[in-house]
Amino acid sequence: MDTGAGTASSRSPALTDVRVLELSRRPWSSTTLCGRVLADLGADVVRVVDPGSPTEPVVRPPGLGLPPERLAAFSKRAVAVELSDVDALRDLCGRSDVVLLDRETLALLRGVGLDLCDPGRVAPHVVVACLSPFGLTGPWRDAPGSELTVQAVTGMMTTNGYPGDPPVRAGIPVAACGGALLATAAILAALYERAESGLGQFVDHAEHDSLIAFLGTLLPGYFLTGRGFTQIGNHHAMAAPWNSYCTLDGWVLICTMSDSHFRILAHAIGRPEIAEDSRFLDSSLRVANVDELDAIVEAWTRRHTTEHITNHLSAADIAVGPITTVDEALVDPQARHHGVVVPTADGIVAGPVVRLNSPTPQVLSGGESGPVDAALLWIGPRTRQPPGPRDGKRDEDGPLRSVTVVEVCSLTAGPLVGRFLGMLGATVVKIEPSKGEGSRHLPQKVAGQGYLYYLNNTDKLGVTLDMGDPLDRARIHELVAGADAFLTNMAPSTLAAHQLAPADLLGRHRDLVYCGLTGFGQDGPYGGRKLVDTVAQAFSGIMSLTGFPEREPLKVAVSIADLLTACAGTVGLLAGLLARQRTGEQQHVDPTLYDTAVWATQEEWWRAGQPGRAHRLGNRHSRHAPHNLFPTGDRPVAIAVETDEQWARLAELTGHPELAFAAHYATARARVEHVDEVEAVVRSWLGRRAAEDVVATCWAAGVPAAVPLGLSEIAEGAHTAARGMVVTRTHPKAGPLRHIGSVFTLSRTPAHVRKSAPELGEHNALLLGSRPPHTAADRRPTRR
Repeated sequence: MDTGAGTASSRSPALTDVRVLELSRRPWSSTTLCGRVLADLGADVVRVVDPGSPTEPVVRPPGLGLPPERLAAFSKRAVAVELSDVDALRDLCGRSDVVLLDRETLALLRGVGLDLCDPGRVAPHVVVACLSPFGLTGPWRDAPGSELTVQAVTGMMTTNGYPGDPPVRAGIPVAACGGALLATAAILAALYERAESGLGQFVDHAEHDSLIAFLGTLLPGYFLTGRGFTQIGNHHAMAAPWNSYCTLDGWVLICTMSDSHFRILAHAIGRPEIAEDSRFLDSSLRVANVDELDAIVEAWTRRHTTEHITNHLSAADIAVGPITTVDEALVDPQARHHGVVVPTADGIVAGPVVRLNSPTPQVLSGGESGPVDAALLWIGPRTRQPPGPRDGKRDEDGPLRSVTVVEVCSLTAGPLVGRFLGMLGATVVKIEPSKGEGSRHLPQKVAGQGYLYYLNNTDKLGVTLDMGDPLDRARIHELVAGADAFLTNMAPSTLAAHQLAPADLLGRHRDLVYCGLTGFGQDGPYGGRKLVDTVAQAFSGIMSLTGFPEREPLKVAVSIADLLTACAGTVGLLAGLLARQRTGEQQHVDPTLYDTAVWATQEEWWRAGQPGRAHRLGNRHSRHAPHNLFPTGDRPVAIAVETDEQWARLAELTGHPELAFAAHYATARARVEHVDEVEAVVRSWLGRRAAEDVVATCWAAGVPAAVPLGLSEIAEGAHTAARGMVVTRTHPKAGPLRHIGSVFTLSRTPAHVRKSAPELGEHNALLLGSRPPHTAADRRPTRR
């Protein structure tokens, strides 16, 4: 739905006229995925193809989807330039707005005399972003990394699974997806600031930092007690029943959070008496007696089909969904309606992760055309207005210092978007009901508030207003009138009932950016339906990819659908701000849990439709080998070989350098087909070696390896400290509290966690007693 000036079809994409130069030696990585996200938002992204770089053979699979490297190349152009041609690359950088590169390419260019760490030496207006596993600072800055090993050192592996299970990775590339989305957010914030200053800057983005930022639901327990997180499979630490259950024809996910929902469920399954059972009277009792409760629920689910259960419980407003495979998600009508799954002549392609202004999918262009002539690309240097009053020195207020956001959000995904914007310098005004938003009432309390509230609400101003009260609702509109953006994750029905739906606010505030996070969006076959994180994981195919092949589907322990949707929402809102900055038009941003979760599975789309394959691979990988968790003399070690060059180095370490050229091991495809033999070679080499020595030896050889770490090792780790990913801020009532630090590292306008979360209604007098002294209208020259 479009309620602003012009129709959705007449609008140009958000990043029209933004030029992006992509320099990466890896065809599928967080760097190339970041480029794809920018391309989907309308940027002209050009890949630099180096004829001398090693490439993996591209094999067109017999399935429905395309290989990841082709997915990443979609909607981009290519230009053939040797990476040793410094003059040509310097010229291309000067014609760009954004330069994307990975750590290997950054080092290679430094070696030939082109140092992009200081964009001012190349072109003062360029935003340069380097995406890497561990960042460019800290003790691990030079360590080889991979998706598996980054997950290992950030707690993703040790928190997944059931008690006693070995560590297991998330079945989707959470480091690549999270890294790509959060790096995109940093780039968009830098571009927004550049419109005022005329200056670019350097972004150092670490996949490691992205996954630390995803630990908000797990770290409070450690911060309070010093104890780690216990694996709980598909259960919830604070609610029951909340689990996967076997049905007549598959699996279903059922989630209840409140006592009222449990009573509804008890009646829906024909067991009303359990609502009065002394074992199940409240959440804590239900969690303590979860095995008995699960047995009662599953006795009912086993008698019915997945479809019947889903329809029956959905009608009762219970969060429920089937545990589907990726194959099923790719033909799902909602995914296709929203354009996150797009059929093309080449195969199924991932569409934009977040929609702006239009309910119809963007038309995608392929990435297989030949390179364009560098001399004809972006003819003429990029010209920008001269810098304003700032002189290029660091500005500690952040790139969004002139932006005001009004937030009406609760719990995880929505508040996290506001937190990201706040650490980037935006003034975020959080509106809560008089009783406070949901996360204040969660367990793990400090000074009467749930710890998660403190983590997700730093750098905000807090006011209390009742949406149901006409006078308070008028004050909400007054706050929105002075803001750049409105952010919410309230249910569409709730917003509509209180005249805060997109049509209401966009109809009254003609240059507003409206960002509403929902489960399925407001259109399509499932439009308006409720969705929670675990059901989103089940319904999108994430659970079908996570866990061991001999076990049931498994959720990712962190709320990965919520978290990635928060990242997508931040990207969408910032893209909306840039579009409005360029056109003056209002923007409607529509991030959904389901779209984001489906988008995150795309690395495995190439296998869709292939008969006989295992959906869940444990710690193995469908395209790489060896790629697993291996026993050593003391602790298991994750080793992940992703290139033939890494395999050659590992083969030499094992004492069998000839295996690098053996027919059964020379290529990734051959190693996957002979994975048992390959892993036997690695296990024989490891023997009783100490894990620490194995990791050090692999790193010295350039092979990614890591010991899966627990929360205490992460929170107290030297690299975490060096990257500033755990910080302490003092709250007026709760005292010193440990927080997750800023995930954004920008050279000239750094992002920080500046202040702790507001007390309930803390800023009522400032913002509601009279007109705020520093509203967006007062201080922002670019809004109207």
